[in-house]
Amino acid sequence: MIGIGTDRGFVPPIPSSTSSTSSTSFTSSSFPHKLTGLNDTNTVRLSDLDQARAWLASARSIAVLTGAGISAESGIPTFRGPGGLWNNHRPEDLATPQAFARNPKLSWEWYDWRRQRVSAAKPNPGHGALASLESQAAGFTLITQNVDGLHRAAGSRNLIELHGSIWRIRCLDCGREVENRAVPLSPLPPGCACGGLM
Repeated sequence: MIGIGTDRGFVPPIPSSTSSTSSTSFTSSSFPHKLTGLNDTNTVRLSDLDQARAWLASARSIAVLTGAGISAESGIPTFRGPGGLWNNHRPEDLATPQAFARNPKLSWEWYDWRRQRVSAAKPNPGHGALASLESQAAGFTLITQNVDGLHRAAGSRNLIELHGSIWRIRCLDCGREVENRAVPLSPLPPGCACGGLM
């Protein structure tokens, strides 16, 4: 399920289980988008998919927000769902500045395990569909909470990675930031040329 924001408002998420033959009625006075095919009563019936297509086609700008669910089909574990990463680990033990300060090696072992999982993953049809939509729609922005890089690998370019990338690492001393796709990482924790920890 993906919610899409347009310059004319929010397109509610459309569950994948919704039949494309179900329909909703809108009147031209309450529906802000340009519609064709109005009947005598000034009402149009649209299937859920047709409704979404109409909203997208009439939008001047589109913003899509994705989270861990879109990458689950690619084999990336989510954080809180079935088999989620936080079911067996507490975030404060592995993924906080305090956890890193207490035990950088343990934090990096966890991130190294995640990097290995991500390196084996490929973009799935959901990633591809969003890249395709971007190529067809002016004013398209994809905002993701994911750090896996699969949207970029699928071809998305106007992309905001809210939490960064699992492949970009930064030195805690000099601030140098580099892309590092080595898996597994060795040594752990990785070091910087300045002698600081990454």
